[in-house]
Amino acid sequence: MGLKRFGRFFFYKTGKDEGNQFLFVMLSVFLSAVVAQLIGVENIIGAFLAGLAINSIIGDGPVKEKTEFLGSVLFIPMFFINMGLLLDLKAFSSIFASIQLPLVVVSTLLTTKMLASLCTKYLFSYSWPQFWAMWSLSIPQVAATLAAALVSYEANIINIQVFNSVILMMLLTSILGPLVTSRFARQLAVQKTFDPNLSFDWLPLPSNSPELFSVVVPVYNPKTEQFLIELAALISCYENGRIIPLAIALAQPQMNAPQLEKALSYCQHRLTAAVSFNKSIGAHMQPKLRIDGNVAQAISHVGREENANLIVLGMGKRTRLNDRWFNSIQYAVMCAAHCPVVVAQLLVSPLYLQNILVPIKDPNPVILRTLRFAQILASANQGQITLLHICSPRSPEKERARIKMQMERLIDQLPAVECRIKTLLLEAELPISAIAQISKDYDLVILRLLYRRLGNGLNLGTHTTPLLERLKVSTILVSEPNKIFHDRLATSNPTQELSASCQ
Repeated sequence: MGLKRFGRFFFYKTGKDEGNQFLFVMLSVFLSAVVAQLIGVENIIGAFLAGLAINSIIGDGPVKEKTEFLGSVLFIPMFFINMGLLLDLKAFSSIFASIQLPLVVVSTLLTTKMLASLCTKYLFSYSWPQFWAMWSLSIPQVAATLAAALVSYEANIINIQVFNSVILMMLLTSILGPLVTSRFARQLAVQKTFDPNLSFDWLPLPSNSPELFSVVVPVYNPKTEQFLIELAALISCYENGRIIPLAIALAQPQMNAPQLEKALSYCQHRLTAAVSFNKSIGAHMQPKLRIDGNVAQAISHVGREENANLIVLGMGKRTRLNDRWFNSIQYAVMCAAHCPVVVAQLLVSPLYLQNILVPIKDPNPVILRTLRFAQILASANQGQITLLHICSPRSPEKERARIKMQMERLIDQLPAVECRIKTLLLEAELPISAIAQISKDYDLVILRLLYRRLGNGLNLGTHTTPLLERLKVSTILVSEPNKIFHDRLATSNPTQELSASCQ
C-alpha cells in the first residue's frame, strides 16, 4: 500500500521522465525482494508484491514496455536457467520408471481445471467451444507454479521427485494449452449472431456531432496531396459535409524567424493547391493553417476542435533505413485521435477506383465499419466491392457454408445503396499469396488496420505487414479510434516525419 501511494506521487512529480520512472520500477522490485528476505520471507514474494503495486501505477505506456522487454529478455531467461540448474537429470529420468506421481500431478491439474470450466459453462450458459477455450487457457502452468515449486524445493517442503513432476507438468500443459486454444479459438472468432444494439454506422460519430460531416486532411507533399484531397472530397460529398485541408508550420522560438516565414509561405501555397484540386469535385472546403511545434498533436487537436468524423493520412514507402510502414506522427495520430483514421497509399486518383477488394480473416461484425467505408467509396464512383475470405483446402464443407452465410449476413447489415457487393470464398494454403495474386484484378484493396504498440512505433498484424509488401495496387487502411489516449507524440526531426506522414 505504501509503495503504491509513493509510486503515484513519484510518477506525478516526474511527469514524462521515462528514464527515472523506469529506474523507480526496477528499484522498487529489488528493494522489495531484499526487504522480504530480511524479514524471513522468500525474496520472490517481495518482488511479486512489488509488481502488483507498480503494475497499477505505470499503466500502458513506454515505461511498461521497457519493463516488459527487460523482463522477457533478461530476468525470465535467468530464472529459467536457475531452475534448470536445480534439476536432477538422474531423478528426472527416473520419473518414467515410476510414472504414477507425474500422472497424478498432471491429471489432477487437468481435471480440476476442467471441472471449473464446466461449472462456469453451465452457470453462464456458454457454448462448448467457449468451454474448451476457457479450459485450454487456464491449464498452462508456468509463472506462479514455477515460483511456488522453487520456493518449496529450497525450503525442503517437496522432494526432488515432486519438483521434477511439477516441471514435467509445466512442460506438458504449456504445449497442450496453446494447441487446444488454437483449435477452438477459430470457432469463437466468427460470431454467429449479430447484436441488434450495436451501431453499424460506417464511422462512429463524436458525442457532440456537428451538422456537417468533417474530414481533416493534412497537406504537405505536393506529389500526393491531390489524391488525398480527392479521397476526402469523395467521402465528404457523399455525406454532404466538408473537408478541412490542414497545413502545419513548425513553430520557432521567434515568430518573425525566417524559417517560420518560409514555412508559412509554403503552407499557404499548399492550401491554395488543395483548393484548386477540389474544383473538379466541388466539395465544401475550409482550409486551415496551424502553427505548432508538434505535427501529430496539431492534427489530433484540430480533429477534436472541428469535431472531425475522419482523418486522412498518407502512407509512405518503406526504405532501407526505415522498416516500418508508419512513422511516429501517424502512430501518434492513430493513438490520440477521437475519430477513425484512414491511411492511404494511392497509386492513381481515387476518382477511378471502382473495383474494390476487401479481404477479411473472419466475417465478424467488427469489420462492418471498414466495409461501410468501402461501400461509400464504391458508391461514389459507381463501382463494386468483393468481400474475400481465404479458407484452408482442408476445411470441411460445413465450415465453408457457415462462413459463406456469415459473409452474406454481414452484407445484409449494411444500408442499401447503389453499390454491388459480392462474396468470394477461395481455398489456399497461403492466404497472403492468394490475396496478393487476386488483388491484381482490382483497383483498390481496403484493410481494417490491426496493430499493437511496440517501442516507439506500430507493429502491424502478422498478416498485414507481409500483405502490404506484396500488394501492387492502391491500398487503404482503416483504423478505428483508440480507447486509450497515448500522449506519445513525435520528437525527432518533425519536418521529415511530416513529409513522410503525408506521402
